[in-house]
Amino acid sequence: MTVVLIIALTAVSAVLVIFAIHQPPVADSGVVPSAPPVAGSPSTPAPSPNSSPSPGADSAPTDPPPAPYYLDSSQSPELFRATRGQCGSVSPVLDVSQDGGATWVGATFGTLEVGQILSVDVVDADQTDIVAALLPDCRISLISTFTGGQYWESYPERLAEGTFVDPLDSSKIDVGGAAVATPCTAVTQVVQRLVNIAVNCMEGVFHATVDDGVVGVWEPVIDEQAATIAYDYGSGGLVAVVSDDADCDGLGLRKYGVGPQRAVVEASDCLPEVASKPIGITSEGSAVKAWSQEGFFVSADGGAVWSQVN
Repeated sequence: MTVVLIIALTAVSAVLVIFAIHQPPVADSGVVPSAPPVAGSPSTPAPSPNSSPSPGADSAPTDPPPAPYYLDSSQSPELFRATRGQCGSVSPVLDVSQDGGATWVGATFGTLEVGQILSVDVVDADQTDIVAALLPDCRISLISTFTGGQYWESYPERLAEGTFVDPLDSSKIDVGGAAVATPCTAVTQVVQRLVNIAVNCMEGVFHATVDDGVVGVWEPVIDEQAATIAYDYGSGGLVAVVSDDADCDGLGLRKYGVGPQRAVVEASDCLPEVASKPIGITSEGSAVKAWSQEGFFVSADGGAVWSQVN
């Protein structure tokens, strides 16, 4: 009887072993989080035209609060205007004008798929740089055109040349390839002109100087959030569009001094009453240009008189 029982148990064990060997492996129920985007890292191949990129929450940069429009010229024959977009869901818009803003042509990026625009810098008449999140994985790179926006190339190794709101922590900005703390909970805009840098946020507008890539002490310029800010390409002073100017029915335009007078309003005017937020502005001495949803406006006298050209 004992021998029969041992034989039976051995047979059952053999069946169980064979059954286990032929069972498919059980899938791991844990989710391995993808790493956050690495600035300047090579992008994975672009999807086919029929595919729909869907970057995960862990792979896409976090967006700062709604930002002003980008508008830049920098003594260039071309004007560039852009919206930020949101990588993977809302496509950014980039337009180029060759006639002072009267007509605009939508720019194309060739084989590059731009999911978000983090900065626009018209370096000179021959070069414009954009810090962009590139699809499909929202990798951050610097892209440049040397043909007035006709052709673009990605240069991830030059990302340190860009200044932009940190896509992973909007309380910080990226300057010279390093994350820099600001006095802001969430920066909506950062602008830089030579050694001058300013941030715009709910806490106000703050200015600092940059020395060999190192940002100095932040100093308050405006104690409220501006609709948009820019540095004047002539004087180097800060230009701000504000919402609560008592002398204006709409948005107010303020020009600030330089050096020790950085927080002193040297000139104040009003934008056209129809102009609204979000808005972008560029200034070079008495020549001021503004862009809002209502149109494109230019002033030849520092903002006293405006005309709508588009």
